Amino acid sequence: MKYRTYLFVGTVLMGLFFSKKRISGGTTEDDCAGVSQEIIDNCVFCNIIKDNTRVIQYQDDDVVVFSDRTPKASTHLLVIPRRHIKSVKTLKPSDLPTVLKMKDIAQTIANRDFSGSAYRLGFHIPPFYSIPHLHLHLLVEPFTPTRKRFNYTPHLGGLWYKSVDTIIESLSKDHIV
Repeated sequence: MKYRTYLFVGTVLMGLFFSKKRISGGTTEDDCAGVSQEIIDNCVFCNIIKDNTRVIQYQDDDVVVFSDRTPKASTHLLVIPRRHIKSVKTLKPSDLPTVLKMKDIAQTIANRDFSGSAYRLGFHIPPFYSIPHLHLHLLVEPFTPTRKRFNYTPHLGGLWYKSVDTIIESLSKDHIV
């Protein structure tokens, strides 16, 4: 029990320490509006798109879907925009169509390929993410191992993970994620 308390307090403090300070206009100090070629060249997901280094489950002009290399559920797909967006923290209301399309594609895949199975759609919140390129997790249960469910469940107001619907609601109300 003591370990859980320390883990909880540590997680909260990390989230507060690493969260971005907001400036006027609803942007962050490191907004990706003018993404440099160096960032794109060094982005793992941008390179997957460019080099087709993974088996692509789906792709169109805006979005690409592929399997997570370290799956946390029986099926763990990532839905990413072709345009480099750093994270949910850098989303603007003008990005709402992109997020809606990502959700629609994920739901289409889930309903087509995993009909009747429980699934989750959501984003990790910085600094609790591994790749600085926006990616929507499509997780079809069961989780492997079961304790991984915790990492993909919104706790503490979505400190490290938020559902796609929460992100869409924030963007549609012109709120900062």
